[in-house]
Amino acid sequence: MNIQSLIPLVAAVAYMPLFAVLTSHRPWHRQRRLFVWFLIAAVLWSLSDFLLRSDFFMPHKLLLSKIVVCIFTLAAAQFHCFISLFYPQNKGRWLPLAYSSVAIAVALAVLGYIPEGIVIADGVLYIRHGNGVFLMGLPLAVVTVRNIYFLQQRIRTLDNPEARNQTVYLLLGVCVLTSFVFTSFIPWGNAFPISHLGNLVNAIILTYATVRHRLLDMTVVLRRGLSWAGLVVAGVGVYLLLFFLFHFVVGLELNAVALALTTLAVVAIVVIVYLLRGFFVRGVDRFFYKKSYDYRRKLFDFMKYELSAVFNLQQLSDGMLPLLAGSVDCQRAILLFPENGSGDFVAEFAEPQEDSDLQLRIRQD
Repeated sequence: MNIQSLIPLVAAVAYMPLFAVLTSHRPWHRQRRLFVWFLIAAVLWSLSDFLLRSDFFMPHKLLLSKIVVCIFTLAAAQFHCFISLFYPQNKGRWLPLAYSSVAIAVALAVLGYIPEGIVIADGVLYIRHGNGVFLMGLPLAVVTVRNIYFLQQRIRTLDNPEARNQTVYLLLGVCVLTSFVFTSFIPWGNAFPISHLGNLVNAIILTYATVRHRLLDMTVVLRRGLSWAGLVVAGVGVYLLLFFLFHFVVGLELNAVALALTTLAVVAIVVIVYLLRGFFVRGVDRFFYKKSYDYRRKLFDFMKYELSAVFNLQQLSDGMLPLLAGSVDCQRAILLFPENGSGDFVAEFAEPQEDSDLQLRIRQD
C-alpha cells in the first residue's frame, strides 16, 4: 500500500462513524435518507479510488478509473440532492440536471472517451481525463454555483442562529470539496489524490455540523445509542455476575471459552428477540389501524424525536398537521391561536394549506 492509495482509504473510513450511527437509528425522515445516500456514494468514490491507486487489480486499472469517474459524479449529484433540501420552498432543485452528469459520465466511460487512458510512471498513476470530462462536469458546475448562491442567501435571511450555523458548515463543505476536486486537473493533483483530502475534510465538517449543530438532530440519535450501549453493558455484567454466583454457591465450573461463547449467544438472542418484537408489534398495529398506521407512527416519531428541532409555528404546523389529519382519517385540520388584543382564536395554519377555512374565528366567549 502506497501513500497515494492510503489517502482515499482514510477518507472512506472518516465517513464510517457518521454512516453507522445514521443507519442504525430511526426515524428515517427524508433529509436523513438523502444524507445516507450521499454518504454511501462518497465512501464508494474513495474506496474505488483506493483500489485504483493500490497494487491490486493491476490489469484492470483503466476499468477502475472509469468506475471512479462514474461514482464521483454520483456522489456529487447526491450531495446536491441533499443540499437542495435547504433551498427556499419556491425554488426548484434542478435534480434532473444534476443526475444528467451521471448519465453523461456513464455514456462517455462506456464509449471510451473518459478517461482516455492511464499512465504509470515511477510507481505513480496518472489519469488522462480527456476533453469529455468537461462535458460531464458542466451540469455539476452549474448546480454547484447554484448551491453556493442559495446557501449564501439562506445565511443572510435566517433568524435562527443554529440553522444559520448548519448552513455555514454546509456551504464550507461545498466550497472545500469543489476546490479540492478541481486540483485533479493539474499535474501534481492528478498524481496525488488531493481531491480525497477534500472528501476527508468534508467528512470532518459534516460530522462536526451534525453532532455540534444538530444538522440532522443527532442529539437524539447519540443519546439513544449511548443508552442502548449502557443497557447492553449492564445486561452482560449482570449475566456474568450470575455465573460467578453459581460458581461459588453450587460449584459450577467456569471456562473462559464457554463463558465468552454463552455471553455472545445471550446477546445474539436478545438482539433477535428485540428485532422480532418490533416486527410483530408493527404487524399487529398495522392490522388494527390499517391506513392510518403509517400516519400514527410518523406522528409518534415527530412528537418524540423531532419536536426538539422545531423553532417556529410554521415548522410545527408543517410537521404535525398532515400527520394528525391522517392519523384520525380527517380531510381537513386547522390550527388556531389566540389573537392579540381580542383573545379570539383565529386560524393560522391549515391542512391542506390552500384551505379556505383559514378565515375561521372562534370568539373568546
